[in-house]
Amino acid sequence: MKAERRKISRNFHLPLSAAACLEMLPAILAAALCAPANISAQELPVRVALEGLAGPERRNAMATLSIATLGQNAAVAEPRLRRLHARAPREIALALQPFGYYRPEINSDLTRGERRWIASYDVKPGPRVMIDSASIVLTGAGAEEPAFSEAVGGFPAVRGTPLSHADYELGKTNLLNAASAIGYLDATFLKHELRVNLDSYTADVDLVFDTGPRYRFGETWFTQDVVNPEILQSYLSYGRGDPFSVAPLLELQSALIDSPYFSRVEVVPRRDSVQGEEVPIEVNLTARRPQRYEVGVGYGTNTGPRANAQAEFRRLNRRGHRALSELSVSLVEKRVAGRYVIPFGTPGRRVLSVAAGFARLTPSTSTSDAAVVSATLATARGRWQETVGLTFQLEDFEVGTQSGTSFLTMPTLGWWRTSANDRVFPTRGARVRFELLGALEGVGSNASFVRAEISSKVIRALSGGTRLLARAELGGNLTSRLADLPPSIRFFAGGDQSVRGYAYRSLGPTDAHGDVVGGRVLAVGGLEVDQRIVRNILLAAFFDFGNALDTVDWDLNTGVGAGVRWLSPVGPVRLDVAFALSLPGNPLRIHVTVGPDL
Repeated sequence: MKAERRKISRNFHLPLSAAACLEMLPAILAAALCAPANISAQELPVRVALEGLAGPERRNAMATLSIATLGQNAAVAEPRLRRLHARAPREIALALQPFGYYRPEINSDLTRGERRWIASYDVKPGPRVMIDSASIVLTGAGAEEPAFSEAVGGFPAVRGTPLSHADYELGKTNLLNAASAIGYLDATFLKHELRVNLDSYTADVDLVFDTGPRYRFGETWFTQDVVNPEILQSYLSYGRGDPFSVAPLLELQSALIDSPYFSRVEVVPRRDSVQGEEVPIEVNLTARRPQRYEVGVGYGTNTGPRANAQAEFRRLNRRGHRALSELSVSLVEKRVAGRYVIPFGTPGRRVLSVAAGFARLTPSTSTSDAAVVSATLATARGRWQETVGLTFQLEDFEVGTQSGTSFLTMPTLGWWRTSANDRVFPTRGARVRFELLGALEGVGSNASFVRAEISSKVIRALSGGTRLLARAELGGNLTSRLADLPPSIRFFAGGDQSVRGYAYRSLGPTDAHGDVVGGRVLAVGGLEVDQRIVRNILLAAFFDFGNALDTVDWDLNTGVGAGVRWLSPVGPVRLDVAFALSLPGNPLRIHVTVGPDL
């Protein structure tokens, strides 16, 4: 053998002539080209067909299957593919166990097509394990706490229900979350067993949960150098020694983020610094920039082209005072205003604002020059905001053939609330606002009236990416001489935010010359449905109704139309085409608006 190998070696190294090399070249190239083709023929992608499962069971099985993780277009060699295919029934069986299926029947098949392998699995999950008993025992100082009783009462894995490992783990998590939320920070399971008996095909839950001691709030300190410490202390809704709870900490974090002072808020319970049963709270704060400047341009059908500039001075002193100024210009309004804001009591919950401004208003129905000075106290009452204020307004006006100069000293009262699951594009939310103001002739005013207005808007999601938006606005003005009141106190209807299909403030009682002069009563509403077409584009259809009236006779104008919405980075941009159904010929009007839905 050795001599033969040496002979072959010598023959292999014999020099070849150039002619012989050329003769062998086609064979060499053919071998080189054919070899990869033969190899690739053994490596084909695989498609997995899984029948008999749906919903979370199917998703878990597909995530567990090694053969399914190869990808639809990944080429795989046949030996490896057959190993993964042989492993698949065991993997499917394991994937079904968390759902209580321990006796599945699985038929598998692997076939080779022209361009890919097909791995087929037909699964019959079989009967589901039922829970035969569930014992949950509470021990420790908090065993009688209602929060734990509620978590035990709502434990999802109970006698007579199908076994679900996810429900079992969820029930355990709910107990731990309840403990953390109300200050039992050392709570633990002394025993946690889920026993499955395959002979009786039943399961037993056996838990012993020890709550441990209840902790209390210790000292709270803030790391910042922006405002006086007493201002930050006023944000606290708890005191040292109160039972520890997560909810006040979340409320504190939310309030500080909503304040104008800080861009980042981190609230940290210092478990590592517990003294006795008191948990110190550390609040790390990052200051916002002391000034903010903003310049913008836009367009609205009501106003035409518009531009505005704002300046905010967030920290005038360590007492948290701040100031805001604004200049806005459009075809129907020129306004300049300033406001000085003083935290009063608890910042974010009570704020005193002193404001002054001047505006020239020139809509098609009136002309006004108005100067306003006001003081307003805003207070947060749960989810509602309450405002109490006093406003002095001097307004020189013309409405149709009516003209005059009014000076009004008006006490004001208002409540409003907004909730939404998304600020930019809510699928569930609501807004409610109520305002009451008035004046008494001879008491800083040359006219008497009482004016009330309430408005609401509701958004709800329907199936398939569809939303329903409904709104309503009602107002009333109690006065014996409407002609003495400026247009800012009267009611008008029509326009982008009122009844589409009609010009801005074009609806209302008219004088002898047909000019709209405004009314004592307002009734406006609308229904809209929009449907997402692509990611940032929606189509909408709407029906609006309303009018401004002198009496409650419900002579309402109507408008109908359709539009497109673009969810831009600055908020929804709406383009609507509306028809005025109450006008001869049903004229068409285009409306363009930008801004949030609520």
